[in-house]
Parts: sequence; C-alpha cells; structure tokens
Amino acid sequence: MESRKRTHSTNNNDYPVHKKVKEDLLDQSDSIQELGCSILSSSTSSSPQEAEPEIGPFDDYQSEIANAFEETENPVFVALNDFTYKIQGRNSKSRAGRNPFSNLPDEIILKILGYFSRPELVTAGLTCRRFGELAKDRNFWQRINLSRRKLDIDNIGHVLLSGVTILRLNSTIFPNPAFSSSLLQKLESFTSSVRLLDLSDAYISCSDLRRLLSKMRLLEKLSLESVEVDEGVVEEVCQNRQLTTLNLAMATGLNAKCVELIVTKLTKLKSLNLGWTRLDETAASLVCFSVSPDLTELDLSGCQFTLRNEYIVKLVERCRQIRMLDLSDCLLLSVSTLREIIQKLPLLESLAISRCCQIQAKYLVELEKLPNLKTLSVFDVNRCDELWEIQSRLPAVYINQSPFSVIARPTVGMRRTSIWKEPTS
Repeated sequence: MESRKRTHSTNNNDYPVHKKVKEDLLDQSDSIQELGCSILSSSTSSSPQEAEPEIGPFDDYQSEIANAFEETENPVFVALNDFTYKIQGRNSKSRAGRNPFSNLPDEIILKILGYFSRPELVTAGLTCRRFGELAKDRNFWQRINLSRRKLDIDNIGHVLLSGVTILRLNSTIFPNPAFSSSLLQKLESFTSSVRLLDLSDAYISCSDLRRLLSKMRLLEKLSLESVEVDEGVVEEVCQNRQLTTLNLAMATGLNAKCVELIVTKLTKLKSLNLGWTRLDETAASLVCFSVSPDLTELDLSGCQFTLRNEYIVKLVERCRQIRMLDLSDCLLLSVSTLREIIQKLPLLESLAISRCCQIQAKYLVELEKLPNLKTLSVFDVNRCDELWEIQSRLPAVYINQSPFSVIARPTVGMRRTSIWKEPTS
C-alpha cells in the first residue's frame, strides 16, 4: 500500500501511469496496421544529428521496455488487446470496447459460427452471453446425430427444444425416466419440428417413448426397428397423419389393434416394413385388406404360417403401385400366388421370396414377364445349383445381391451418417 501511494504522489499528470502507457502504445499505428499486434519498439534508430528529445516523466519506463525488446532473440508479438488488458487490469471498463467482435453484427458472427463443429459450438457458447445466444441458433441444430450415446435425464428434451428437424437416435440408451417433471411442464404445449426420426435399436421404455412421440406431430419418416411398442405408442405415431415411411421391422408388442390403427389412420403411407413382427393371422389380413392403395413398398417377411395366399391376392389387387415387395419366409406362398403377383404388379422392381419352399426354381423364370424387375432375392440352399439357369433367363436382374431388406429402413449399405439419404451432421 505504501509503494502504491508513493507512485501516485510522484505523478504530476492528471491520470494514472497505465493510461499514459496505453496512449503511447496506440501511437504506433504503422506497426499495428502491418502486423495486427503491438511490437513495442522505440525510436532508437534516429540519427545522431537529431536533437535529443525532452526527457519526460515516462521516458525511463519506455526505454526499459524498448531495451528489453531489443535484447530478446526471438521476440513474441503480443496482441494489443492482450497487452492493454494486462496493463489495465481486469476491472477496466474500456477493455470491453476493445473486443473485436463487439462491432460485428450478429449475421457475420453467425456466419463464422457456421464453420464450427458441434463440440466447438458448445464451447463457443460458454464464452459469453452473446455467443451463448447465437450458438443456440436453430440453423446450427437442425440435424443431430446421437446414435450409440447414453443420455442423461432431460437431454432429449433439450434436444427437441433446439429446433432439430432430422434426429438420429439409433442404439441410443435413454434414462428411465427420460423427462423430469419440471421439463414435462415446460413441454406441455410444445410441438417438435422433427421430420425424420430414427430410433432403431434404441433402449427406451414404452412410457418414455409415448412421451417422446407425443411431442411430435410433423413426422414424415419414422423407424422403430427392434423397439418395444404398445397400443399407446402406436396411437402417438398415428397422430402424424402425413407420415409416408414407417419401419417397424422386428418391433415387439404389435398386435391386431396396433395394425388396425396403422392401416386405417396413416393413409399417406408409401413405405411400410412389418418384417418379423410375428403378426398373427388377423393382423396379416388387416394389412392386406386395409393398407393404403398408394403403397409402393411393403415388407411382410417372417409371416410363416399366418399370411395366406388369398390375403396376398387381395393385396396385389388393391395396391397396383407396389415397386418393392418382400415376402421372404412366408411358407404358404404358392406358385399360383406368384403368378398373381406377376400379373397384377407390372411396376415391380424388387421381389424377395427367399425360403418360400413351395415355389420351385423352375417357376422363377416366369419373372421375365416383369419388365421393370431389377433385383431378386431367392436365398435357398435347395436351389443354389439352379441359380445359373435363372440368371441366364434373367440377365438384367441382380440375384441375391443383399440378404437384408432395405424397405423403409433409414440406413442402407455404407450410409452410416445419414438417414433416408439425409445427412445427420
């Protein structure tokens, strides 16, 4: 305290020392324009013929800085803002005016933040209040990929509030419960903007799944593959009347009531996957007799003894626009039904009838009557030695190229960072 008082007592100026040093540094405009930083050099290169400048109260201080700068072999250039910050101290009010971002409009800063990755955006949002608000801009969070993550409570709620439209949550582990009571109150009248949602193989309870889907009314494509569902979940799904793609492959808990809701309320469905959902005969008949006639892709694989031939005949009579059809492991499928498919579905491009043991290989050559057929799946060990004959009769058809159905599925082949051909990051 004594040394501080002595310093002020010897100062004959009207302002403290650090303001005088700041003004002297700002006079070096040429160096600042050239390098963008303070070089802290002195005028030691003046000719000896020049008159000696008058010795001021701060010349000794400036000379000391200049000598220290000249003695340094590898000088470190210090940004002017950083240098003045160290001299002025933390509580200086004038330091805020030196922030280079303070004079930039929000549009330019948003453009800069657009080049940041998601973790970098989160870090930038923690720097100041302004950046925190700008980092929450909806344009940055429209596509989010949280696959194979373990979420904490309320994480998914905050993701919905960010304005996401394309959300990938496959193999994601949700807490139980996934929503706190306070956040549920905040989301009471909230409607999410999500259009594409992938919940394949997600670990989530039926109650939390109902709450999650209750906030979504704009869904266009949805995948609940290998997820446990019930009638309440299906009712929430059916509130999205504009839904065009629904993947329920290997989902558990589906019954005739669930299927009835799907085929009667989702009238705009174009692609439906019910493969290996263990549908009973009533549910299988409901699909064939009541599904939307505008359907173009359908997977009913795994209905071993519940999908009768008369059901399939009714299906192909109603849905003449089908281009992709998977009836693998439907053991009751007969040759006569195959001929009905050939006759009633001229637009068919992909057909899967693997392990349909009643259809012998010699009848498959009749598929040459389908002018648009491109892929055929007939995986069956009993007819491997006869595939060469089928291939010779169908030279333009790819046979047994993929053992898995692609109907309504969000990720196909090597597309692991997109769902339904839409990038998620």
